Amino acid sequence: MDGVGVGGLFEGVVGGSPGGYLSPRAVLAGCERVPTRLLQTFPKMGFLDPSSDNQDLKAGTSLELPFWLAEGLHSKRSPLLSIEIPKVYKEAYREILKADACAVDLHKLGMYYYDFGCLLSQFDPKGEVGSSLILTFQNRFRHIMDICQNSEPDPLVAAKLDYLEKELLGAGQGAGCALMTWCSLTVASLKSAPMVDTHRKRKRAQMEEL
Repeated sequence: MDGVGVGGLFEGVVGGSPGGYLSPRAVLAGCERVPTRLLQTFPKMGFLDPSSDNQDLKAGTSLELPFWLAEGLHSKRSPLLSIEIPKVYKEAYREILKADACAVDLHKLGMYYYDFGCLLSQFDPKGEVGSSLILTFQNRFRHIMDICQNSEPDPLVAAKLDYLEKELLGAGQGAGCALMTWCSLTVASLKSAPMVDTHRKRKRAQMEEL
């Protein structure tokens, strides 16, 4: 499943899909760093690698770059680098999430775990990252809805949510408060509009004249 497909599944969830042009989550997720391996030498760019004394960045160098920059260098006709999937999206972590997603501190794995994962899924031809994102979200969604029932959720529990989940939690709490307010309103009897009453009286008088 490609990045567009996975992103489409999250479209309309609070802040929209991660690919939204003006989505703040999309911008911030795109700033997350991703491991890369240079396929060509970058002259005079050695300062980007603090572990090297070379003036140039040699081909084969491993380097972490912001996703937006790495994607741009990879998308050229002749890619300048290859992009690797970060370890928190690899099999070991996917198995942990599959076993018990609700017990995982997703915030520690990434503040924008779902959004960043959607961006990365385009570099996962097997679609395993996308499938894991969907399964994780489905398993944790009911847990988030349960938390919404509390007017003041446990801050330690809320701290384990990623940014998208925190937005869902806020939306759920807001909807719950609105429902309680509506239910507490004084019930008033429904009355017909004066124009309707006048129309009925006129019609009744016409019927009596026949």
